[in-house]
Amino acid sequence: MKLEKLGGDRFKERPADCQVDSHALMIRGGYMKNVANGIYSSYMPLKRITRKIEQIIREEMDAIDGQEVQFPVVMPASLWQESGRYDSIGKELLRFTDRNGAQMVLGMTHEEAAVQLVREYGQSYAKYPFMIYQIQTKFRDEARPRAGLIRVREFTMKDAYSFDKDELGLDMSYNNMFNAYKKIFARLGINYRVVKASTGSMGGILSEEFQAITDIGEDTLVFCEACEYASNLEVCESISDEKESSEKKLEKDLVETKDAKTIEEVSEFLNEAKSKLVKTLIYKIDNKFYALLVKGDSIVNETKVLNLLNAKEMFLASSADVKRLSKAEPGFVGPIGLGIPIIIDNEVSLMVNFVVGANKTNYHYKNVNIDDFKYE
Repeated sequence: MKLEKLGGDRFKERPADCQVDSHALMIRGGYMKNVANGIYSSYMPLKRITRKIEQIIREEMDAIDGQEVQFPVVMPASLWQESGRYDSIGKELLRFTDRNGAQMVLGMTHEEAAVQLVREYGQSYAKYPFMIYQIQTKFRDEARPRAGLIRVREFTMKDAYSFDKDELGLDMSYNNMFNAYKKIFARLGINYRVVKASTGSMGGILSEEFQAITDIGEDTLVFCEACEYASNLEVCESISDEKESSEKKLEKDLVETKDAKTIEEVSEFLNEAKSKLVKTLIYKIDNKFYALLVKGDSIVNETKVLNLLNAKEMFLASSADVKRLSKAEPGFVGPIGLGIPIIIDNEVSLMVNFVVGANKTNYHYKNVNIDDFKYE
């Protein structure tokens, strides 16, 4: 088809709402158009590309005896209630009621549908092993869609489900799938790494991700050039080279810091290194408030916190909740006298004589140690 026959507007200028180059290029080239936050329609050029990718996936899945199926996008809530995940999964699972009053869900994954499809067929031991797969539209009600197609709410996913006689058979199916994925990525010509990952809401004892290496993405990876270790930062254990300081512990000291409330401002005002500052962040986790303590130059790894607490979702508390819980403006929150559970990072546990907010506007504590407050 000639370009003049293709639908879609093309632009010379970069759209103002595009944060990353890939998103901007697809919008400028007329490949897709935004419908709603995290939801896109695509034109024929992008559809041709995805069809070719899907064909490669189908060929490699068929080569390991996969049978293609198609599950419905809309499912009755009863399937998810039967598995227990209707209540255990958070707001990412979109729930609604149809015209007859029946509870329904939009499929963000299809384990329940896979079991429902084969439960009668799989009653005979002689049927095993077998594997089914699909390439289907999914909907996950992401709280923070971002960066074009990097994190969206509606997307196309290939998912596969093996049914095996025993754990040895499961291992064989896993290895077959692993090798098939290596072939798929090789045929696509993508630079990738296989990394350890969180099992997330799916559960299980092992999860590995095939991650494309790029400067713009949803995850941060850590890997060792001298060995085979590779992991998603979400599950990588934090091991500090620091040892507990031999510095003598001092008495905590309440000091006025006026309008200094950011890490940079407090560091400069008190003439203390940023490494001596600890920030206290209040999160609402499954409708319960927690205070998380990390070094001033560190960030909270939300996946690790969710796994630690076996929780479904977490969000930073609103300014109003922070004021109510700490009796102070945001920026002056600290662990001393704070009446909610406190979780500290491993690095904080090794610190001595650090600086925290005093739960009093315009004040901080100097020379704080972890025995000055209680934590989980």
